[in-house]
Amino acid sequence: MFIVPGMELFPSLQLILLTGWIPLAAFWLLELVMVLSFPRDRRGRLFEYDHSQWTRRHRVVFTIGKGCSLVMLLLLILTPLAIGTTAFYLGLVVYCFGMLGFAAALISFRAAPLDQPITKGFYRFSRNPQVLSIFIVMSGISLIVGSWTAFIVGLLASGLGRVRILEEEQYCLQRYGDIYREYLKAVPRYLILGSHAEDSTDQPQ
Repeated sequence: MFIVPGMELFPSLQLILLTGWIPLAAFWLLELVMVLSFPRDRRGRLFEYDHSQWTRRHRVVFTIGKGCSLVMLLLLILTPLAIGTTAFYLGLVVYCFGMLGFAAALISFRAAPLDQPITKGFYRFSRNPQVLSIFIVMSGISLIVGSWTAFIVGLLASGLGRVRILEEEQYCLQRYGDIYREYLKAVPRYLILGSHAEDSTDQPQ
């Protein structure tokens, strides 16, 4: 475990005003405002998921991941802000970086033609900039409240959520064909993390 002043493995949970709900609410407000600014057709695309080919294993893993996300959110909401600590100020920097990335990802998403894969803007650097940005935001809030437990649970939720990312890439391959296959080869799944597609098969790695 890295030593970051202000971080605790099990910080006390309290029903007070100054907890992690404040940066969470700011993030959710940003998401709401930006999504409402989308034209209706693009807003529908934002929530377009094809789960028809999911196996039982996919659904179980995804459900467990969602449960971990809920636990993380509860921990963040009930943990006081670690104001004045190194973790708090470091968390603010990470949080702001994630918020900017999330806004940039949604702007790129909104500008993309409906009949083409999204490959411009932030999507030139990451195939999943929204997912990446949300992870950065939640990691930042974990620092802001000084909770290693929230960070670890969030990391676990992100790992389990990978099943959805892989299936979405498969769906895009089926829908867009060679254009998306070339995109897989050129752009990493996350940023410097993850991998490019190693070949031109229909199974993203």
